[in-house]
Amino acid sequence: FQPVPEPGRGGGGPGVAGVLPPVEIPNYVFTYVGEELVLESDTVEVLKRQKEIDGRRFASLLSGVDLGLVDLGRLQDLEVSNLTMVEDRPYGYGVHVSLDEGVVNIHQNWRQWYREGQVRQALTADSLPSDQEIIAIASRLVQDLGIDLTGYGEPEVERPWERYPDQVREDYLPEYVSVRYPRRLQDLPVYEAGGELSGLQISVDLVERRAVSVADLTVPQYVTSSYPAVTDAARVLEFVERGGLYPYYGDPESEKTITIEVGTPTLAYMRYYMHAPMTSDELYVPALVFPVSVPEGETFYRPNVVVPLADELLQEPDFPRPMPLLEAPVVEEAETAPAGDE
Repeated sequence: FQPVPEPGRGGGGPGVAGVLPPVEIPNYVFTYVGEELVLESDTVEVLKRQKEIDGRRFASLLSGVDLGLVDLGRLQDLEVSNLTMVEDRPYGYGVHVSLDEGVVNIHQNWRQWYREGQVRQALTADSLPSDQEIIAIASRLVQDLGIDLTGYGEPEVERPWERYPDQVREDYLPEYVSVRYPRRLQDLPVYEAGGELSGLQISVDLVERRAVSVADLTVPQYVTSSYPAVTDAARVLEFVERGGLYPYYGDPESEKTITIEVGTPTLAYMRYYMHAPMTSDELYVPALVFPVSVPEGETFYRPNVVVPLADELLQEPDFPRPMPLLEAPVVEEAETAPAGDE
């Protein structure tokens, strides 16, 4: 016996706790069965998120504070890069604001949620709330905290366990699920490189029937620049045949081969992080999103295969190199993300 392998081994979802008999890692073969690809544009419009929130306005509140240990008022050119606050009440929340990254995350204030000796009730299949009830719980938190949903689509309950192996999925009762409000840019959906929809996530505790966290709430301001597009359909299909921009690794030595059929793609954006010393840029690159068909009874953890259309991301056969053109782009316009079509 051995622990359940991490489903994300090939770039998929979260791990599952438990002990199961050894699981064979198969070889995966991707076969394109969709319509002929036609790439008509020789340029793509790449969006770069403007991340920073002005931290100086928060620093001014601290300029006269003397903690006794140190006089903060003596610091010069002060600005706040991170801000953390908690609600001191039963079932209160904590809020962490990264002003450098333009991201807000909300979580439980654990001291106010759980008491010593408290016992959580066990879930049963009959006690699981419906998707409608789960979304209603998330929506209440959105209303209570005044969360701005501009640029997000209709919420949906994520069910990653449906891609787990049969022996896990049959008896799996999640105590927490995520409600995702999918991000939309220019009336198009946004995907992560691993094939999942990108967007605001609210985690719901199914035992307590309460929302417990908010993740990936970001400043929706972008600048747009043009870059060369891939024009060779065969090059795109090379990446399809390896599972996307980042390869989906199986075991090529395995005696078992699973064929994943890949269908006709739709146009979307893919979120891509370009890292550099001491900083990183969050880019949204036009991409093709290919649906996948998995043989019945088999396991595959990516819901889609995503291939970006910026030519420089497809230059390396195994791993994408940084996009040097994007280090100092010529800004053509600035905009706020439009709300998606409802």
